[in-house]
Amino acid sequence: MEYIVIEGNKTEVMQEMINYTNSGRLVDDTFNFIIKNRHILDSSEELYIDDNEPILPMQGPRNWVSMNAKYHINVKKTTILLVMFILDVTLTKGIANVLASVFGVTTQTINKLDEQDRCLILDIMKGKKFSATDFFYKNSECVQNDIDCSFRDGCICSRELEVIESRLASLIDAGIVINGDSEFKLAF
Repeated sequence: MEYIVIEGNKTEVMQEMINYTNSGRLVDDTFNFIIKNRHILDSSEELYIDDNEPILPMQGPRNWVSMNAKYHINVKKTTILLVMFILDVTLTKGIANVLASVFGVTTQTINKLDEQDRCLILDIMKGKKFSATDFFYKNSECVQNDIDCSFRDGCICSRELEVIESRLASLIDAGIVINGDSEFKLAF
């Protein structure tokens, strides 16, 4: 398994990540997602960002790290690429092909993922899910505020249980998700 290993500042991170995306925002979102959900990393992976700069008042939203932050990244390429893809399905066909070859799935399967699938896949990555009801957040706060979702009204989830059951069945049929030992897991 190949790892992305970087010790340096954001410029050095972007130079390494240019093979996958030229979007600094997507790189920020990807590493932010991994930091918030460290349990998706296995014991051989680590990601630390040291941002000791003082925060100055700024107009508008501030990126979560500065250009001078020090990164320590030792994460599998597959982890980073999967998170990037799920957070931004508009990645180029080249990235879809890289993902397909890394995960051993066809590009057709990757291209079938839609907004609803992304939400369920992120939820599977975040924690143990044993039945469709474990994905049911209707009338509760949405748990996937990192992505666009047609089932979110403001910050409240409106996805019906029938839709969840249907999408999970489709993901299983496509070979993207398995339900082994009564727990939903990614197949790759």
